[in-house]
Amino acid sequence: MTGVTLAQLEALAARAPTRASSSTPRGELTADAVRDRARAYLGTIPGAVAGQRGHDRTFYVAGRLVRGYGYEPDAAYQLFAEWNQKCDPPWSEHDLRRKLEQAARQPGPRGFLLTA
Repeated sequence: MTGVTLAQLEALAARAPTRASSSTPRGELTADAVRDRARAYLGTIPGAVAGQRGHDRTFYVAGRLVRGYGYEPDAAYQLFAEWNQKCDPPWSEHDLRRKLEQAARQPGPRGFLLTA
């Protein structure tokens, strides 16, 4: 894959489901619903490729999990590890956890991908 800009990633991610099902009252998402939404969102983001700004894409995904979905780094790890299987080569557990911790230290709102 050729280099993908941040704007292109944003456009891909914007296509992911962002609304709760009609059976869940607005603003009252279950943990399973949040996980499913985050997993669907990550499915829209191509894996990182070494030498093609892979660090940037991986950090972007970490930020979406901890800031966009409001996950704590430890809770985000499983979803991040699933996405990591698309990366070439996949990142180590240590690197993934470090990126989640770094993303958690970034300023800004939390949970903004959960609002419809």
